[in-house]
Amino acid sequence: MSTHAIPFVIFDSLLAETYGILLASVFLSCVLFGVVALQVFLYYTHKTKDPIAMRILPGFLITMEFIHQFLLCVAVYKILINNFGNEGVAILIVPELFIASFFQGLCATSAHLFYTYRIWKFSKGNWFVPCITIPLTCTQLGFTLANNALTLIHRDIAYLQTITWTVYATHSVNIFLDLFFVIAMVLLLSKEKHVFSQTQSMIRRLTMMVINTGLITTISTILTIIFVGVQPATFTYAFFNILVSPLYGNSVMANLNSREYVRAARRDQNGSASVELNAWTASRPAFGSQTKVSEGVTISETIISEHAPYSPNTLFLSPHLGKDDPNYSIPYKADGDV
Repeated sequence: MSTHAIPFVIFDSLLAETYGILLASVFLSCVLFGVVALQVFLYYTHKTKDPIAMRILPGFLITMEFIHQFLLCVAVYKILINNFGNEGVAILIVPELFIASFFQGLCATSAHLFYTYRIWKFSKGNWFVPCITIPLTCTQLGFTLANNALTLIHRDIAYLQTITWTVYATHSVNIFLDLFFVIAMVLLLSKEKHVFSQTQSMIRRLTMMVINTGLITTISTILTIIFVGVQPATFTYAFFNILVSPLYGNSVMANLNSREYVRAARRDQNGSASVELNAWTASRPAFGSQTKVSEGVTISETIISEHAPYSPNTLFLSPHLGKDDPNYSIPYKADGDV
């Protein structure tokens, strides 16, 4: 194809504001897809006791995301290679781009249903959250399907401008759901933190993970809406919109694969008390007057008996002390970490 009829200023502007941004977003999306694939591999290589539906979810996500990435690459190839130098391609409707957005909607729906199920389980079967999120999730998928179907039927940029409200509606529902899930999980975790003080480290880890994974997709969706309104003639909005799908996939897989990391916090904290208590009882000296200070509590090592029955929560005084000694056989109860 010849490009001599295209003014270079216009051609450069098209590349910079449209296809350059689109190509960069596809490259970055492919990188994020690779991260999703790695996380899916790690999930299936570790034995889990998840229900069948939960074990199917990673496979479904990676399949939808693969189709999404494939269609994006085909669309970019058609635009930049098959239509190289054709300034009219700027107003063409490339079907693969809109079909890809449908699979993006499926990934978002899967992520929202996963978070709904997670909150339902964490709240011990409370149906308040699912009654709100499930209808909204179905609404979001319906808006996505309607937008893509109408665009593919008419294939007219002018008509596309008349249904931009479906784009705003879809992403607005996504933003609401993402923020709703984050707030709901943080509130539930805060409640558990006050009830079970020994799990505070685990709760902190889980809370930070929920906030980080939820807000990333929210920020990307908000930026999509902003640039649709501010720069509708460029593909800046598409840069963030294309990244939403792999971000949802990474968010779900990060939550699935990080469960062992979260549980480790509880094991570490629960083990701290037994480690310190075992250190007290390891030597069990019969005599001596050395003292040891831990957490502001001073305990004489002479109170540890090699004959007294051992309990992980109780330290008994040595029988080598005289019966007249006021400290004879008075147990010291260790409450929590010593």
